[in-house]
Amino acid sequence: RPENIIVSREAVRTSARNLLEGRVESVAREGDLCRVAATVGEGERMTCSLTPRSVEDLGIAPDEQVYFSFKVGSVHLFENESGEQA
Repeated sequence: RPENIIVSREAVRTSARNLLEGRVESVAREGDLCRVAATVGEGERMTCSLTPRSVEDLGIAPDEQVYFSFKVGSVHLFENESGEQA
């Protein structure tokens, strides 16, 4: 789930052992949250939800480098073509 992803500007050690480096593609306000989309790895896409205050405090904007950390139980995989859960 997008809300279970921790976003930082530097690689941070936490109990969430999965860490991906990415480059922000877009930041879009959706109600009370902002949806942040980024490219990670070899063209894969990561999406997370943050509060507008977090986006501002972290200075998250298109083309900025960010790090995503998350626990394995928060992972959901989807098919590229169909968008259906794998």
